[in-house]
Amino acid sequence: MHTYIFSILIASVIISQARCANPCPDGIPSKADNNTCYAIVETPKSAEEAEIACNFYPLGSNCANGHAASISSAFENTDIYNYVKSVTSKNVWLGAAIIHDSELGYYFQWTDGADYTYTNFKDSGMGALFNTETGKWTVANGDDLNYGVCKYTPEPNCDLKK
Repeated sequence: MHTYIFSILIASVIISQARCANPCPDGIPSKADNNTCYAIVETPKSAEEAEIACNFYPLGSNCANGHAASISSAFENTDIYNYVKSVTSKNVWLGAAIIHDSELGYYFQWTDGADYTYTNFKDSGMGALFNTETGKWTVANGDDLNYGVCKYTPEPNCDLKK
């Protein structure tokens, strides 16, 4: 009886540690924010389709909360640049949506609702495509097909579906 209970306890600890070993099962943890993960959508999509694909991260979870990535600092830009470059040489969509307001004109807004306070554009102007050669952002037609980079929060209380 004691051996059986001890075996269950050991198995439970091992399973628990395995589950927590990678809090980002579909990508990698952010170095800029311990509560964030990144993943790549490796099928060419429009900017809107990349955002929709990111909405399903973490994959297989009943609490998907992803968006195409927003970037709030130079450190986070470098973090995403290093990750994306390790996975692909393709340019990837960021989560910057072009908004048109009759009074304000055109402006960008992050699809995850983050404040749009940091920019890293290669040229003057604004854009939403992350260039993997330079780490700079470039202006692009949202209908162009590119990979996407997703940003999501692993939620510890969510059950991963098998």
